[in-house]
Amino acid sequence: MNWEIFYGVILVALAVIVVICVLMQSGKDKRLSSTLTGAAEGFTTKGKSKSKDKLLSTITTVLSIVFVIVAVVAVIVIGNMNGQ
Repeated sequence: MNWEIFYGVILVALAVIVVICVLMQSGKDKRLSSTLTGAAEGFTTKGKSKSKDKLLSTITTVLSIVFVIVAVVAVIVIGNMNGQ
């Protein structure tokens, strides 16, 4: 099996998933601008928004750590295979 292709596909898939998770999170300035403009959020939607953002933040953190670990392992494995 060609390990370079295997690790490459895994890294690209993880990178795409991390980018999607980051883009799905609402920014902190969104909450600040709604405070300044007086936009009202209902009590129930406010809690759901925070729990969704917290879940996405946790998923992003975990996937980022996994991405770094897979990248380091890929460098080590491919480096050892090439005799370096």
